[in-house]
Amino acid sequence: MLAATRLQLAEQLAEIKDSPFLAAYKPDQVRRLLKGDWRIGWSWAEEAARAGFNEKYFRNVYSHFCDYAHCSYISSLQMEQANTLAAHRMLGVAPLQTCVHVIARAIAFYQELFPGSQATVGAAAEKARKVAYYWSFTGSDIDHLFEDSSQSEE
Repeated sequence: MLAATRLQLAEQLAEIKDSPFLAAYKPDQVRRLLKGDWRIGWSWAEEAARAGFNEKYFRNVYSHFCDYAHCSYISSLQMEQANTLAAHRMLGVAPLQTCVHVIARAIAFYQELFPGSQATVGAAAEKARKVAYYWSFTGSDIDHLFEDSSQSEE
């Protein structure tokens, strides 16, 4: 079992080393990545922006999710005060919408990486394709929502 795992590791490292995506990183970052260090001087928000999400939107969502995951005071209050089914539904809808958005962006990104898949994936389910298109908005589509309104008044 250990020998098979080591063989699989060697095969996967060889595949990663041959990847054109690895060339986008600096030599020190490549060395760290190949050792399994995925935190190579970037933040989740920067990576989200590189993936096409609005950075401020992502920071807000990430902060919100972290607050819930780490039981911040405000998240504890919200959960404690949600005493109706409608309130629980409201608290649950935002994370679900975020998940749908992330999945839709992943589908869009997949189709960009593999253009031939567009015909197959797109034809598979027209309704699903429409939902993915609707939710796959990018950061540039919503940048105006995060602009500082005081700057636009000057």
